Amino acid sequence: MKIPCELKFFSKRASAGYALQPVDPLFRFTPPSWRYALFPQGVRTVRTSPLETDPFLFRRFADCSFSPDSYLCFADRFGTLTGGCDALPLIASFHTVVLEALNIQPGVPRWLIASRSKHLSAHLRLAPGALRRRSGGKFANVLHVILRDGLRAKIEKPSAFSLLPMMVLKPRNLMVAIALQTARHLAGETKSVVQCLQCSEYFEVGPTTGRRSTSMFCSRKCQERHRYIIRKRSRD
Repeated sequence: MKIPCELKFFSKRASAGYALQPVDPLFRFTPPSWRYALFPQGVRTVRTSPLETDPFLFRRFADCSFSPDSYLCFADRFGTLTGGCDALPLIASFHTVVLEALNIQPGVPRWLIASRSKHLSAHLRLAPGALRRRSGGKFANVLHVILRDGLRAKIEKPSAFSLLPMMVLKPRNLMVAIALQTARHLAGETKSVVQCLQCSEYFEVGPTTGRRSTSMFCSRKCQERHRYIIRKRSRD
């Protein structure tokens, strides 16, 4: 018997946004411009459902650049990865994990290549060297470690709305939620995702989505807008 599965995740985001504040670096070779952490401004928070707000949140996070301002903008929109104060090197280290899982190869800062395993090991409370690079060039399965320690599963009894028991998955924080989205995408549980050529929004393609696998635009409006821009450029 297959048990239906449901994902429930709620997080709190600072109402007034976040600010970069200097902190003592975890490792001495962290550049001065990265010796900061994201701190909430004020005490008021907003309860959000980021996975429902943006089903492609893991791609949105992957699109961030390796810069403090980029991570600050992401936090202002969705909240911090840990639900508290996030050090910039930790965010950047997890960023590289998602990018490598999605087989995206951007320019990673040299200092981060040398220290990201240490930052992740410290956050996940692992022994030094637990995330050593394998011969293939990639990290050990960091996503597996994050999900193992941060994902809670609970079987709920049948109710008046469902005759079958329900398995409910509850990520501990936004980092775990993004790791889960990435893992489900890699396992083929989600449909193919492409980015619109015009507005850069993500959308699903393939069977049952109403869009061909070769679709390049999320809507007819974006397609017509793109054609108009191309025609205008050719006239000029």
